[in-house]
Amino acid sequence: MVGKKSTSENQTLLYSKICKGYQKKIHIKFSSSQRKKAFHINQKGKNNRLLHNLANRKSLLDLGIIIISIIIFLSMNSKIYCDDSNFIIITVNGGGSISILSSTYSNLPNRTKINDYELNESPTKEQTLDSGTHTIKMIWDYQLTTCKDMFKNLHHLISIDLTNFDFSLVVDMESFFEGCDSLKSIDLSGAIATNVWNMKLMFRGCSELISLNLQNFRTFELVYMSEMFYL
Repeated sequence: MVGKKSTSENQTLLYSKICKGYQKKIHIKFSSSQRKKAFHINQKGKNNRLLHNLANRKSLLDLGIIIISIIIFLSMNSKIYCDDSNFIIITVNGGGSISILSSTYSNLPNRTKINDYELNESPTKEQTLDSGTHTIKMIWDYQLTTCKDMFKNLHHLISIDLTNFDFSLVVDMESFFEGCDSLKSIDLSGAIATNVWNMKLMFRGCSELISLNLQNFRTFELVYMSEMFYL
């Protein structure tokens, strides 16, 4: 014969049922003090669940804030492509196929407009332009440390404007304009090249050059300048 359950055992059973969230009625008689204690345990369990739910909601809110912050950050950085604060203005002779940068930089994405029209292909790829002069605007957001040979042997260049241009990440500008034998005007006034240490052969072969503006052109680390203006 199974013995009758003690009051403490019955009380433990009720507590267990309540804490596990069971709604099933338990037909056991309890004193008023026991029922009051059980109610407090049940209420405490509800409070704990409420706190847990609030914590989960706060975690979701924090996650939402993080996601929104990332979206805002990316949208702000995507505008760099359209930022006109650092760009190159180039004038070229048309009447044939030309490229804007030497083939060394074929991996660079396009950020270029020709006569206000977006260039759909890499600036190193040849473009067919009608005869006459054309204005090219190249927005610069490339994280390059070298500009060596960038415009080398581009015979169609007439002028290039690099006013206040920021080369602060660049350390090497060797042969930057080498072989540009139609280039007549270069404006580097106010350009920042404070980390560039190599400008060898930079203007070599620019036999038609008649204007070179280097006013406030900052080159604090410059070491190598051999044959910089060699024709």
